[in-house]
Amino acid sequence: MNVLNKLPLVALILAPTAVASEVTSHCAKSERTYFSCEVKGGKVLSLCGTPTTSRAITGRRYAFGARDRVELAYPGRSAGQFLYSDYARYMTEYREIGFTASGYKYIVFARYIGDSAPGPTYGVEVIAPNGKGGQIPCTGTVVDRVAEFGRGLECDPANALGCRK
Repeated sequence: MNVLNKLPLVALILAPTAVASEVTSHCAKSERTYFSCEVKGGKVLSLCGTPTTSRAITGRRYAFGARDRVELAYPGRSAGQFLYSDYARYMTEYREIGFTASGYKYIVFARYIGDSAPGPTYGVEVIAPNGKGGQIPCTGTVVDRVAEFGRGLECDPANALGCRK
């Protein structure tokens, strides 16, 4: 195989890294971006944390807001708890990170339904205390390491998806 035949393979391997580095994130340079995307209105939602040498993650946090200003930070000043849920079967995978703040339930999701959707969907679902809610879908490029962020988190007992062991 000559060098020209290898170029498409090299481009394919390097492309995701280049694109992921262009995604806007609320994570600090000292943190790892586990999930980030832009949503309608130019706002950004991110899941951040600091990986340790033992593969644990410290300082897990959620940030949402304009590119230059975080409008919602979780856990904020009090200790918070993230919960993880996932489900997979042939051509289907759901991964979710959930938390509750001020009575509102937030679910950051990465969902793929291969037999009915054109591709994966990403975003955050927000459910008010009265049970009403909606989704804020991601637009454009997404950093998706939701499964990695969920490693070591407690499974969400209220989520019908459950968790794979």
